[in-house]
Amino acid sequence: MKKAFLAICLIASLAQADTPNERGIAALNRGECEEALKLFDRALKLDPKNAEAQKNRGNVFYCQGDYKNAIINYNKAIAIDKNYVVPYVNIGNSYLGMGDTDTALKYYNEAIKIDPSYATAYRKRAIAYEGINDYNRSIADYTQAIALEPNNPYLYYYRGYLYYDIDEYEKAIADYTRAIAIAPNYVAAYNNRGDSYRILKEYDKAIEDFSKALKISPESTIPLWNRGRTYIKLDKKEKALKDFANALALDPNFKRVYVSRSGLYMQLGEYQNAIADYTRLIELDGNKTDASRYIDRGFAYANLKKHKEAIEDYKKALALDENATAWLYYSIGASYSKLNDYKTAIGFYDRSLEKNASYTNAYFDRGFAYWTFDDFPNAIADFSKVIELNSSSITAYVNRGGVYFQSGDLKRASLDAKRACDLGDCRALEHLKNRGAFTE
Repeated sequence: MKKAFLAICLIASLAQADTPNERGIAALNRGECEEALKLFDRALKLDPKNAEAQKNRGNVFYCQGDYKNAIINYNKAIAIDKNYVVPYVNIGNSYLGMGDTDTALKYYNEAIKIDPSYATAYRKRAIAYEGINDYNRSIADYTQAIALEPNNPYLYYYRGYLYYDIDEYEKAIADYTRAIAIAPNYVAAYNNRGDSYRILKEYDKAIEDFSKALKISPESTIPLWNRGRTYIKLDKKEKALKDFANALALDPNFKRVYVSRSGLYMQLGEYQNAIADYTRLIELDGNKTDASRYIDRGFAYANLKKHKEAIEDYKKALALDENATAWLYYSIGASYSKLNDYKTAIGFYDRSLEKNASYTNAYFDRGFAYWTFDDFPNAIADFSKVIELNSSSITAYVNRGGVYFQSGDLKRASLDAKRACDLGDCRALEHLKNRGAFTE
């Protein structure tokens, strides 16, 4: 929802274009760039000192993304009239478009020096400062622009968005409220104020703002998405799903909705629906798919006990992430264990523990895998490691006791069964006593 630059291209058309310069402005507004250039050239031929026509000629190139030629023309306008403030700002915009913020700032500064009352120069400089994370100066410039144009709702909105961006939500709400007071149908301001309320957990106010935005603009997808997210917080999951569905009906490519809805489906245990959303996200990502997409879908497959599919997705995630987490290696191992392929599982548990030597789940499951091979020493070592890391792990005592029992070490089996009983589970102890295998 980042704001875009207010395009230079959007020059107000005059109702009647009587001069070549005015007809050129009208042509540029229609997107007829070649025609606009011809008309601005005609205006300059009639009056070579027409700084506005020269500036407008630069605007044609700017709108085409040809910043170098735009700058050439803006400089020619300045050569005609060194105190003409607009070309200075436009040169700044051009350098900003080329990623040269330092030079852009020099021209915005020069514009403000020439005309300290030109609000647009402060607004553009604010955008430049925001781009380099100099939030204090950006806010100061928006504040100055507001002082010059106190009835401009967009300035409050932009400053509000900046406050939102730096987590000052109360100040953001105040600015969005001012913007709405000036422009009561300002959909983006309602949406952003609602999102600020959502973050502050004032969910009813958030719902009210999103609903107002939708009343003004029923086909706005972002308020639908945000209202759906808020309904989740209010535990109104059916309403959330309805909003998400409506948003996707309007925009089937709205990725953030799929992300939110897939998460909700996972909460609801609707794993197949979650998989469908994850699959759609992967399609939309194309060759820019992130490993997390496959991890999420793999986890959904695992919850459906579709472990082959889970392993396939987890391995795709591994191929995309050189720094895969211990959890991912562990999850692949766990899926192989569910398929009774314990030998392969152990290899992935090993990799998991290389990543995180304190990962108790990996020790526990690897210990169980070793146990299936009757590799008692390694199984005991892994369950012992779990106990070392978590001395209250009942299942580790029970399993280690089971390995001791199977290997014939009844004394240690009894000790572990008793410890498990002390922690709250006496089933292993009772089992040993019933079999006459418990030793004091």
